[in-house]
Amino acid sequence: MILQDKLAQRLIKITGLDIFDKTRKRDYVEARSLLMHVFREYLGLSKTGIAEYFKSRGKPMTHATVIHHLRDWEYIVKANATLARNLND
Repeated sequence: MILQDKLAQRLIKITGLDIFDKTRKRDYVEARSLLMHVFREYLGLSKTGIAEYFKSRGKPMTHATVIHHLRDWEYIVKANATLARNLND
């Protein structure tokens, strides 16, 4: 299992959400943003690489969507303290 899969599975276990579901519910969107942030900041994946990862797991995504999630991350983490704690986990 590659590192990205391990991180995704860890996040799914912590949040109890299948982040690859085709839903726009806030909890799912915020959890995806967390994973994208980790992929970008800690693993150095490109925006296109992140989008390809999600697409390969059944979640339609473009690099523009990844850009949107990454830009919103600072607002999401301020509004959702639980999600910020999940980043530390």
